[in-house]
Amino acid sequence: RRVVEVGLRAGLFHAVSAMHLPGAGSVFLHQEWDYPAPVFFGDTVPAEVEVLEARADKPITRIRCICRRDDGTEVLRGECVVYTMLPD
Repeated sequence: RRVVEVGLRAGLFHAVSAMHLPGAGSVFLHQEWDYPAPVFFGDTVPAEVEVLEARADKPITRIRCICRRDDGTEVLRGECVVYTMLPD
């Protein structure tokens, strides 16, 4: 079967962090990804994000990221540190 390139999986979290959590103006300062299983063409892989820490002194958030195939198999897991630019 044809396998989806791993960068597309991580790209889900770039979109989630920039648009929803923490939100617009967010960029990754650090990211660590593990890819325990493949994603195949046609698979549905929802992205789950959990806030682990939100610093009170700086606009920095640490999040956990997980993707699973429809059958429950974990296909991506990791943690990211995200900086969110504050509006003027």
